[in-house]
Amino acid sequence: NRPVPVHLPQVSPPPATNVYDQLVAAVKEVKQKERMASLASHPSYGSLAEKEQVISANRELLSHIRKLLEQPSWVTHIDVRVGDPTLDDYRLVAQLFAIEGKLLEQQGRYAQALRSYLDGLTFLEAISRGGDTLHLTFQFVSGVDIFSALPPVIPRLTASEALQGARRLERILQTEYPLSDLLTQEFRDQLQGWNRTCLLYT
Repeated sequence: NRPVPVHLPQVSPPPATNVYDQLVAAVKEVKQKERMASLASHPSYGSLAEKEQVISANRELLSHIRKLLEQPSWVTHIDVRVGDPTLDDYRLVAQLFAIEGKLLEQQGRYAQALRSYLDGLTFLEAISRGGDTLHLTFQFVSGVDIFSALPPVIPRLTASEALQGARRLERILQTEYPLSDLLTQEFRDQLQGWNRTCLLYT
């Protein structure tokens, strides 16, 4: 029997100025991973000095990621490739934003802490855009610290700071990857997998 051609549903093409591959490369540049892993089990990620040490070592990386987040990001491939970040790599970047936020909170800089948490949410959204549920897995797993860190900061903001944060969150929601596109991409990925399997046995 000859294999039947699979007609895949169309998905939106990535933007011409796509920084996804640059984000993927940046994710693997996190420093002091062992220290971060040990701090993850401590309330508020350990002492002020411990958080300062981690953020100081990763300050340039955080700045680089923030610049990338100002540009369009779209997943360029679904299959895991050699050299791609692991689930833990993505989680560490999310933790960096959370550690930075906790550090700023401890210094009484609540508006800046809110910015760190929202930057973390933006990162999680950017690295999953155009992907399937495999990519979304680490969006929620690695974002737990950020989601739980946000509420305690809000009462400490001024009205102006809270309004700025709300508008930033609205912008994140407005650019969120649509569920309909997510389901289309997931279905497309599954069809590709089944097609490859069928071809192996024809």
